[in-house]
Amino acid sequence: MSQVEQEISLVQRRMSDLESVLQQKDIELKASETQRSILEQDLATYITECSSLKRSLEQARMEVSQEDDKALQLLHDIREQSNKLQEIKEQEYCAQLEEMRVTIRQLEEDLSAARCRSDLYEAELKDNCQTSEELNRKAADYQHRAREQEKAESEEAITKLEKVVYEDRLHSFLILSLNITNNLFTYLFIELKNTSTCSI
Repeated sequence: MSQVEQEISLVQRRMSDLESVLQQKDIELKASETQRSILEQDLATYITECSSLKRSLEQARMEVSQEDDKALQLLHDIREQSNKLQEIKEQEYCAQLEEMRVTIRQLEEDLSAARCRSDLYEAELKDNCQTSEELNRKAADYQHRAREQEKAESEEAITKLEKVVYEDRLHSFLILSLNITNNLFTYLFIELKNTSTCSI
């Protein structure tokens, strides 16, 4: 084989190798294009999903913001209602406290009046006792004088005098007892009425 033939054969082999390489590269290029098309589709899908997720995220942010506003408004309303209720309770407490103070002052005045009435009754009782003692002294004097008179006249005078003294003392005692009883009933009625009012 001549040198030219050898070179031709070498060139043909190289051409065959290049064709094989070109076919392989063509296959790889087609595969790359197919992969590129798939990646472009995936990219478009990813972009679409990202856009959708972005819109969903914005919508969720808006909803969260609205819910936050509602929660803040609700908290504000609750605090305002709580403050109003606290003010009402304080006003009611102050009113009850003032009512209790008025009741206590009234009870103190009633107690003072009752003490005054008691002192008055005691003074009246002392006066009646003094009157009774005076009557007893007079009776004793009358008895002494009667002893100087005749026996019949002295017994009659003593009997009349004792009757007068007894009736007078009995009358005074009945009047005093009636006054004390009426005043005590009046005082107890007022106390009972005040107690019932406070309980209500």
